[in-house]
Amino acid sequence: MNLWSAVTRGKGLGFTVGILITMAFVMLRIWDPIPLQMLRLKTFDLYQQIEPREYSVQPVAIIDIDEASLAAYGQWPWPRTLIADLIDKLMLSGAAVIGFDMLFAEPDRTSPARLAETLRGIDNDTRELLKSLPDNEAVLAESLRRGRVVLGQSTSDQAVVTATDKKARKAQIAEKTSLGGTPRRWLFKFPGIVRNLPELEDAAAGIGMFTLKPEFDGIIRRVPMMLLVGDVIYPSLTVEMLRVATGQNTIVVETDDAGIKNIIVAGVKIPTDQSGRTWVNYTPHNRAIYISAKDVLQDTVPPERIRGHLLLVGTSAVGLQDIRSSPLDDALPGVEIHAQLLQSILLNDYLYRPNYAIAVELVGLVMLCATMIVMIMWAGAVWGLLLGALLVTAAWASSWYFYVEQGALIDVSFNAVVGFVLYSVLTYLSYIREEGERRKTR
Repeated sequence: MNLWSAVTRGKGLGFTVGILITMAFVMLRIWDPIPLQMLRLKTFDLYQQIEPREYSVQPVAIIDIDEASLAAYGQWPWPRTLIADLIDKLMLSGAAVIGFDMLFAEPDRTSPARLAETLRGIDNDTRELLKSLPDNEAVLAESLRRGRVVLGQSTSDQAVVTATDKKARKAQIAEKTSLGGTPRRWLFKFPGIVRNLPELEDAAAGIGMFTLKPEFDGIIRRVPMMLLVGDVIYPSLTVEMLRVATGQNTIVVETDDAGIKNIIVAGVKIPTDQSGRTWVNYTPHNRAIYISAKDVLQDTVPPERIRGHLLLVGTSAVGLQDIRSSPLDDALPGVEIHAQLLQSILLNDYLYRPNYAIAVELVGLVMLCATMIVMIMWAGAVWGLLLGALLVTAAWASSWYFYVEQGALIDVSFNAVVGFVLYSVLTYLSYIREEGERRKTR
């Protein structure tokens, strides 16, 4: 009691202000406005820039509709018969699964029957002959039936497809929760889906969402593994490719009282945040995983680059506008984000932010503030600065350790900012108090 009296004698204002500042910052952290979220995300970006995932060869490749392919086979969209040829060649080379990071939402304008209606100057016999030929969609659907192909879908802000349209999903979704709740309350919700042509989706082995939801600054850090349209849960493109490649029928969504915890495919647990998003553990952009579609169509690709691989068909051509930003690259083809996520899953090398992270950060914040208040008011600004710097350094070191060793994302940047603000305010109040005492003595 005497020690406490000595500490607080004449310093009640400093203690009161320190406690009020601590409470205010705790409430601010619980509120978590956008500037705080951006500070946290930029800190995690810095971690990845300093220590990105080390590249290693994995059975994942991108079949790239690149500039060379467009120069060789014409502008996009290509005839569906050419896409069918691409699928056939990939499956003959032993591809494990093929996923399309694109849509086939409209009929092919180069189908014979459509050409018969639009071409001018042809005679009736030629017109009838064209109409008798199979549509390009039918040719592509036949190739889809012969292969293990996952078609992509995209979410829409308009109710393009009703939530009860179960044909828009191939996988069975099982919900595993410890409290009998539902993951629907946590998932990102959209009113509609932009689908492929029905005959193509009927023929495909799987259908997955390739929706990428950027953060506030336009950077893709997390990819939704599951999405909600109406009241129906849909898997992402990467999850559906894993399901088809492993021959499974069911995908499990595991939920606890803090939100979604894991997505389970063929016994493999993919950690997510509470909204069902998985952090992408990026490696620097590497052209080694790209295979030009032109080379596939011209049979110049070594079979070992395709055999047993999970293949994503997408584009790096700038004109097709599928360029995104990542923590490591300002301009990254969107299809590579899916590919890097697949690599992380195969390596079991994830980044994740535990559902208990905010509790750890708040406890650390309160401990830092309480220690600095006591030290500054009792031992003075110098000792308060030294101890505060030591605590912040230890917190940064612990955060870095968990990132490097476990892939866990624990933020201490906000605590460091609060420590600096608290130190500045309390030091200023101590200076004012001491200045007043000196003036009174004079």
